[in-house]
Amino acid sequence: MKSFATIVVLVVTAALYFSFNDQVECTIAIENIKGKEGKLVIAVFDNEDDYLKNDLLNKEVVVTGKPTELVKLKLPRGEYAIAVFHDINGNKELDKNMVGWPQEAFGFSNKSLGMFGPPSFKETKFTVPSSSPIKVKLKHL
Repeated sequence: MKSFATIVVLVVTAALYFSFNDQVECTIAIENIKGKEGKLVIAVFDNEDDYLKNDLLNKEVVVTGKPTELVKLKLPRGEYAIAVFHDINGNKELDKNMVGWPQEAFGFSNKSLGMFGPPSFKETKFTVPSSSPIKVKLKHL
């Protein structure tokens, strides 16, 4: 009886552990990359309040010269939004001109683009797991 109880406790503990640490690999397809220099800076957000202010995860990927890069991320199940920019000069900031327009390419998940500013969290959010790659198309101004 003692060994049965021990097995039950171990199974329940393992189930709880894996349910809370369940990370799913998802693929981000970043399209319309121009040039061979710099890095792609990827920011992942998990709620509307932190969107474009406080990222959950930040990853940099070296640009290879291919027009599309596939980037793998491991995320817990849930809803997320992604913002990407092509950091050509390596300063880890989206450079803007004197009027505030971006001078480096940028994009958002779901290929969303805002009309007069960035798209909302609602427009860019996606669910993990996803059966197809999350697409980001870089915009060059």
